[in-house]
Amino acid sequence: MHQNRHTYFILIAFLLSIFVFDNGIAYAEQYLSAGEISGVAAGSVTIGYLGAKKFQIDVGDKSRIRGPLPKELGIHKFLAGKYTSGRTNFLDNEFGSALTPIFMGTILAVADFTWPVRDTQKDVAQDMTLFLSGMITTKGITDFTKGTIRRPRPYAWMADSSHVESEKDYKYLRTSFFSGHSSSAFYSAAFTNLRLRSIMRMRLSYDEYREWRWAPPTVLFGWATYVAWTRIHAYKHYPSDVLVGALVGWGMAELFYSWALQGKDKYFSNSESTPMIRVSLRF
Repeated sequence: MHQNRHTYFILIAFLLSIFVFDNGIAYAEQYLSAGEISGVAAGSVTIGYLGAKKFQIDVGDKSRIRGPLPKELGIHKFLAGKYTSGRTNFLDNEFGSALTPIFMGTILAVADFTWPVRDTQKDVAQDMTLFLSGMITTKGITDFTKGTIRRPRPYAWMADSSHVESEKDYKYLRTSFFSGHSSSAFYSAAFTNLRLRSIMRMRLSYDEYREWRWAPPTVLFGWATYVAWTRIHAYKHYPSDVLVGALVGWGMAELFYSWALQGKDKYFSNSESTPMIRVSLRF
């Protein structure tokens, strides 16, 4: 019972943390200065480094969360089917984790080059710096959490893999919470969606925007959701690992994109006022 309370406390803390990411920040009318960009990049590298250091799990380190949450195995089997040894898929590797950020970053760069809002080079430089900085920060937070919680992966827990051949295997088997594939996929999808929607609002007419605004979130979040499902399907992560990873990635995208806003929405600025505190999951 104590272990369950500890687990739910951690999950609630992560869920609540996303509400501080969009707190009435004023919309920027100019590009970030070189000093501001450098500060963001330096901060992200620092967080990434701290996460990598914490990720070094020793054989003697104990897990802070052991096994599934109550009823979670039933949900897992409903989503992925019955567990069988050796289950995998084409995204079940390190390249699978990097594939989505690479793909989304490419879409972002192409959009900046083909639909420049003001200055093409500055648009690309700022978007790529913020996108990569946010990605590094998300990775650092993910690694730091994995190294702190050390939750056994579902297949390891089911197979009772208490004996492993190497320290590297031990570390990998105890990095389930939370999903790095999910956090990176939802970060890159959310950031790219926010930027594409901003470009569309400025380059398209009101009617054109209203007609096509569904496309970016449907495609980008649809893919991110599929990536998250593959982690459940391969029994590398529990549903709670994937859910928290997705929320953290989405929240980090909201935070980093808030520094890249380039003017108030030209279609809706007359009908909106900026609140003192605003919680927003923008589609």
